[in-house]
Amino acid sequence: MDYRIVKTEPMKAFGLEGIVSTVEDGKSYSHVGAIWDDNFGNGKYDKLIEDAGEIKPNGYDAMFVRDDMCKVHGLLNYYPIDDTTYGYMQFSFVAPESKTDSYKIVELPAATWAVFPQPVGKSDEPWKVWSVLYQNFNAWVETSEFEKSELELEIYGGTPGDLYCELWVSVVRKA
Repeated sequence: MDYRIVKTEPMKAFGLEGIVSTVEDGKSYSHVGAIWDDNFGNGKYDKLIEDAGEIKPNGYDAMFVRDDMCKVHGLLNYYPIDDTTYGYMQFSFVAPESKTDSYKIVELPAATWAVFPQPVGKSDEPWKVWSVLYQNFNAWVETSEFEKSELELEIYGGTPGDLYCELWVSVVRKA
C-alpha cells in the first residue's frame, strides 16, 4: 500500500465552511460534493483561489511530493459537532499574501499524518476515489503502529487530464 508519514508544524487554514449531515436534517449539506458544487456555482470558490495568494506554508516543500498542487483543498473534523454531522471546509493554507478577512480561520496543530496518494485521471466519480482511499487507510491502520487522531485533509493537485489527490489523516502512535 502506497503511503508516507509526514510531520507538520502548526499551520493556519482559511476558507469556506459547511456543515454536512449524514442524516437528512434540512439545515446541513447532504454530502461534501454539495459544498463544492454550491461554491463553484456562486463564485466563492474562484474568490478563495484569488484570495489564497501563492501558497507556501511552513514546511510546504517537505509536505508535498508534486509541484502541481492546487490552492484549495478539503478539511474535515476540525471541530466536534455530534454523531451525525461534521464540519467541512474548502480551504487554502494561510500564506503571507493571503487575504483572509472574510473567511473562517482554523489553526491546525503540529501533527503526524498518514498520507495516501491516489491518481484520479479524468474521474467523473471522485467519491469512488475517496471510498478507496478510506478503505486503504482502514486496512493500513489495523496493522500499523498508529491510530487515527482527529483531523483529515483532502489534498488536490494535477491537471484537468491528470487529476491527483491525497488523503491526509492525522495519526498518533498506539499506546
